[in-house]
Amino acid sequence: GLIFTINAALFALLLTRESWATLAAVLMLSLWLPMLVAQLVLAAKRCHDLGISGAFCLILVVPFFGIFWLIALAFAAGTDGPNAYGLPPAFRAD
Repeated sequence: GLIFTINAALFALLLTRESWATLAAVLMLSLWLPMLVAQLVLAAKRCHDLGISGAFCLILVVPFFGIFWLIALAFAAGTDGPNAYGLPPAFRAD
């Protein structure tokens, strides 16, 4: 969320300068695509932690409903022990 906010603020700043509109569009696209991929990968891993298919991460791209799914992923408790997707991530307090 923080990276998205910084990206949006940078984009808004660049759009205020008309001569930089093309640069802003290229910069936004070059930052947005890798962030989208990273967010979908993390959401898929979280879905696996809940014991459901990673394809459910695609719900995040559905307008309006995606934000509720993101909140649900954030607060849902993961499965105890191993599931069909493997062992839960190990917590190491090093």
